[in-house]
Amino acid sequence: MPEAFARAERGATLVDVRSQAEFRGSHPKGARNVPPGRIEDDNTGFARDEELPVICLSGHRGPRQAKRLASMGYANVSNVRGGLMAWKKARLPLER
Repeated sequence: MPEAFARAERGATLVDVRSQAEFRGSHPKGARNVPPGRIEDDNTGFARDEELPVICLSGHRGPRQAKRLASMGYANVSNVRGGLMAWKKARLPLER
């Protein structure tokens, strides 16, 4: 988990694939909200070579969306294991 935070601090774009309502409640510091529908429509605004760690709530939605992004040609995609629950447990910074 701390490695995802460190990568985001170095310039990776942390992609939160939860709903807008979930995202508004709280989200990892600096994360961008890109729900699955925007990924399906390829309406992300990301460069194909951008580093994209993908996070969800618990680690179930993230892997699916990371695979979808990779299959669409995004070259540097990873999943944040454990999602926001692990992020919070590691006491990493949140925004509201």
